[in-house]
Amino acid sequence: SQSTPPPSPPKPLSPLLPLSHGTTTCTLTFVSPETHTPYVVVASDSRSSRSTFVSSSRVLKILPCSRTTLATMAGGAADCHYVLTCSPDSATLKARSLAISDYLFSSRDLSVGTMLSAVEGGTPKAYYLDSEGQRLRITYRAVGSGQETAQSVLSDFARAHPPPPELMGTVGAECELEEAVAAVREAVVQATRRDGYSGGVVQVYVVEEGGWYKKEAVDWGRVTD
Repeated sequence: SQSTPPPSPPKPLSPLLPLSHGTTTCTLTFVSPETHTPYVVVASDSRSSRSTFVSSSRVLKILPCSRTTLATMAGGAADCHYVLTCSPDSATLKARSLAISDYLFSSRDLSVGTMLSAVEGGTPKAYYLDSEGQRLRITYRAVGSGQETAQSVLSDFARAHPPPPELMGTVGAECELEEAVAAVREAVVQATRRDGYSGGVVQVYVVEEGGWYKKEAVDWGRVTD
């Protein structure tokens, strides 16, 4: 009699979908030409994706670190949120950025790209940090899967609104608040049109001396359809 063939090995389980990713975040430091008031404007989309699927269109990617400091998140949503919300309440933006950078450098298997923003001593300040160990003082920057498009919009705006010579390299532009808000909004909107991982609601926050506030949140996908 024929022997019974051995059972087939079980099929391997499908791999877990990758962590949430896909985003466009922007930061721009500037001063007003009339009042010389220092500001930072921060913008982001709200889409989160897993592999090729949109997992959420209502993710908050601009997080408060304190009453005076904001942070953007790009990369793994859980990684970013943990690192930023568990960071120490340091006295200055520089000290906070150093503490977070040291933690990211010593940790492994994290996916984080963040920008910290505050206005201190009459100067708008921003730092870029990531899980590869980079820590950079920035005047404007875009981070995330839509960063190339957004960065080009910010660069064009900065060239058209250069800061005064004494502030060159310290701030990104000299312009009115509404102009800066429109610039970061446009940077994110253009990125959502070219990057399938970005989309949803475009949120804009303003950071000024002593605090920050939410400027607007608009579903530009519906507006531009």
